[in-house]
Amino acid sequence: MNNFSNHKLVLRQAQINAANYFFWIAALSVVNTVLILSNAKFTFAFSLGIVDLVSYGSPDKTIAIVFTAVMAAIFAGLGLAARTGNAAVFITGMTLYALDAILLIFLQDWIGIAVHAYILFRLFQGVKYSFAMKKIVQQEEAEMRRQRIEAARSGQQ
Repeated sequence: MNNFSNHKLVLRQAQINAANYFFWIAALSVVNTVLILSNAKFTFAFSLGIVDLVSYGSPDKTIAIVFTAVMAAIFAGLGLAARTGNAAVFITGMTLYALDAILLIFLQDWIGIAVHAYILFRLFQGVKYSFAMKKIVQQEEAEMRRQRIEAARSGQQ
């Protein structure tokens, strides 16, 4: 295995690990809605604040369940798309999650804000890994072109 392949394997796994945070957000938002609707005394700070707010404030459980399902589907979809290594998907998800963090600032949910900051940092790492992977692929392609040119030149002599 060449040096490019080793770097690509490491970056690929790092991208997947970063993308998995979208799945955690989706899953724990669903869990929080179930906890809120069942009058549990605790929830997870890892979820979406907007989902929690709708779940607490909704006069009808159906509204909370449907809203949670839609938001969870969006974040699960971002997780699937981010696993392809697309930096734009990470940035889109980060933007949505940052908007949710702004809501938490207004609600003065300091633990939720801290958790959001950590997850945003991890998602930002996914962006960095995506750009690094793109650069390695470009370098690998350039190296292969160089080798083909050299092989063609040596074949002419």
